[in-house]
Amino acid sequence: MNKKESNNAKSARIGQKMEFTDDFTVGTLFHGEEVIKKGTVLYVGADGFFHIENGKMLRMDDDFEVNGFDPDGMADYIYKIISREFPLDDMFDDYDVDQQEFKEEISFALDELGF
Repeated sequence: MNKKESNNAKSARIGQKMEFTDDFTVGTLFHGEEVIKKGTVLYVGADGFFHIENGKMLRMDDDFEVNGFDPDGMADYIYKIISREFPLDDMFDDYDVDQQEFKEEISFALDELGF
């Protein structure tokens, strides 16, 4: 898995945000192969998959280890999912709150729960 933090990393935390540093070709169930472009962001799931921002998922290699949690990455992912359904940025403007403050509060809540 090519990503900014380490091109050869074999472990990460649940919710950790990663980014491909090179184009990456993967096999797909229905379409043969697909190229995932450099710069594509993904998040480490607790379910054995990497979750890509476009909603697609990649299965982790069997030797990839997931240990611990990344509340900041989880907060970023939660924000992205919620903002697909609700006009969060418009609501933030109404209450003079910015995106980063909102993510920090989610991260704080997750940290308080032990994530």
